Amino acid sequence: MTPVPAPYRTPAGEVATALGTDAERGLAGPEAAVRLKRDGPRRAAAGR
Repeated sequence: MTPVPAPYRTPAGEVATALGTDAERGLAGPEAAVRLKRDGPRRAAAGR
């Protein structure tokens, strides 16, 4: 079986921290949309 690439093994808490979110409450919709557009879904997961 092929190992999962590193960005997909990053714990959710680390991704939330990299995005500057609160893991319990998350982000407001508009802020989440801005960050997703700015950073993309994989940039934060990859720690860039």
